[in-house]
Amino acid sequence: MSGIQSWSTASAGQSYVIFSQPAFADHALTAVPKKAIVGKYQDVVEAGWIVNARDWPTVAPLVREKWRQESALILGPICNARGLRPATLHNLSGLLPVNLGYFAPETDEHAKKQSAWTYDPATKQFYICRHAIDA
Repeated sequence: MSGIQSWSTASAGQSYVIFSQPAFADHALTAVPKKAIVGKYQDVVEAGWIVNARDWPTVAPLVREKWRQESALILGPICNARGLRPATLHNLSGLLPVNLGYFAPETDEHAKKQSAWTYDPATKQFYICRHAIDA
């Protein structure tokens, strides 16, 4: 799942789901392709994962029912020339989704000042969700 923000990869047209759960690596679903990330949500830093949205129906019951996670971040296919993905926060108890704008790369200094961010240790890149993107 490298190149999640690049038009030049096969992942550009795919959707992804980000959720927190440190135990996922040791679970029976280890065959599900995933990428480890670190995230901060509501000012809490936690281990997390990115999975392809096509695998979400398999993973979602564990995230929602067994691990009792309250939400997941859905990243749509890349939708613009800057290589950005639309980001939507889905409450797993059935409340309406919240549009968060775009999942955008950010400097570590700026990202760490936010109440929510994602860090990809493989690429050493921080991301935040932004409603406005400079042209």
